[in-house]
Amino acid sequence: MINLLIVDDEINIGTGIRDNIDWEEYGIRVCGIAENGVQAMDLLIAALPDILIMDIYMPEMSGLELLEIVNEKYPNIKTILISGFREFEYARQAVNLNAFAFISKPIDDQELLRAVIKARDGIQARREKLQRDAVVTARIKQNLSVLRDNFLSGLVKGRYKKMDQLAAQALSYEINLDAKQYLVGLVVQDTIEKEKIPDGGMDESLYRAVVFSGLDVLLHNNGYYFFHLENGIGMLFADDRIDRNDLHKQLDSLIKWVNQEGGFRITIALGKTCERMEDIPLSYRTAVSALDYKIVMGNNQVMDSENISGELLDGGCHIRFYQYLRDVEKPLLVILKSGNTEALGQWVEEAGEELRRMIQANIHERSNALFVLAFYLYSVQSELNIYGDHIPHDGSRIFFEMRKLSDLSEVKNYIRHFLNNLIADIRSRDNDHRNYLVDRAKDYILQNVHEQISLVTVADYLGIHPSYLSKIFRMATGETFTDFVAAVKMGEAERLLKSSNLHIYEISGLLKFNDPGYFIKLFRKVYGVSPNEYRQLEI
Repeated sequence: MINLLIVDDEINIGTGIRDNIDWEEYGIRVCGIAENGVQAMDLLIAALPDILIMDIYMPEMSGLELLEIVNEKYPNIKTILISGFREFEYARQAVNLNAFAFISKPIDDQELLRAVIKARDGIQARREKLQRDAVVTARIKQNLSVLRDNFLSGLVKGRYKKMDQLAAQALSYEINLDAKQYLVGLVVQDTIEKEKIPDGGMDESLYRAVVFSGLDVLLHNNGYYFFHLENGIGMLFADDRIDRNDLHKQLDSLIKWVNQEGGFRITIALGKTCERMEDIPLSYRTAVSALDYKIVMGNNQVMDSENISGELLDGGCHIRFYQYLRDVEKPLLVILKSGNTEALGQWVEEAGEELRRMIQANIHERSNALFVLAFYLYSVQSELNIYGDHIPHDGSRIFFEMRKLSDLSEVKNYIRHFLNNLIADIRSRDNDHRNYLVDRAKDYILQNVHEQISLVTVADYLGIHPSYLSKIFRMATGETFTDFVAAVKMGEAERLLKSSNLHIYEISGLLKFNDPGYFIKLFRKVYGVSPNEYRQLEI
């Protein structure tokens, strides 16, 4: 099934696209409707669409700005742009930005359907080729691969007892176990994503093929081996020194690659680093146990057993209380960002009452409940990206501090104080930080006026998300990022017209406009005359 996302600020047009065509008949599922580019960014992450239909002209973030982000972050998404006649000049830019198709308003349902079907066929062809390539490769290596998988599976599960013979046997499978450190990892496809895949969607063999391809492309460690397990894909690292920080970066890249290339999510668990070959099964068991961490921190990330408190690995958390906290997380984030202390007090009281009911039902769950609560507070703090010195910024530390409290009223006071500190930091940080980022963005644009400038390139330079830059730029300046870049480039064009004898097409090229005709239209829009007419007026 192919996922389709619709983005249009006119809700009747978005729902019309959804309802006027029986998409299911063509193997297509509408996975969401967004009213602007900012909403669309959230759905790109949550719904992982294959095809994107969106209007060019929208508030907050234009379709072209969103298309730049899609090209950079999600290159396999096919984008179909829709626009009214007056925005037709944007079609030229859409072509340069690799839009898959351009449909003018009023929308012809059959024309739109033909474009979507063409995009669908291209996506299915790419998936089929990926699967065929994986099958051919698997057949070539089948005999050795099966024996090698069985050996590695037996090794991590502790089936071998004679360690002195194990290293020699490993060499027959091109596996070097002569190392000072060992580490086992486990890759699993997230259950939520698998449940969303209907019949005919991505199957287990293709999921594994995509992950294996990503491992080959992105991991560059010596002494690294991966293999099939019935509960996922195993990884064994054997080296004189295993750099877990570097490994984390590579595995984070793998997760993003699989999200984009395969259209599904994975969680990677890392076991303890051990120094003896006979302790490899221990590393595997701690990797399996680390998967319980998903109940606290969610899916689609690296779960590191060496960063997880022992309470989690020794037993599960109280699911009902955890689910309650997740259900009220969005309202809490709204309260914190808005600084509504009255609503915060009510939220703390309700959460405290839920905690009291749970502990009354089973006093032995107190420690587990506080552990869930501690990592929940830490996840909220991480979501807001606040790490002040006066606020604990580690789940284990928060848990340790709350465990020392004697009664529920002290716990509620601790939560209230913790969250109020977050509000204080948000208030003092946001304005200064927003203005600082926008000033740096302006400086970058002014200093690189002769370069190709896009929302993505400037956001990458600042180290922030493109949609966030688009939002704060409008808030701080009252104009869109695209309009500001255009104004700066037109100002430079004006200077060159006055101070040089360059031809119009030369100035257009110098300012990185691919189409001189579009450059002339933009100049006329800003100054009311064409570049040639402006130069004549100056003479």
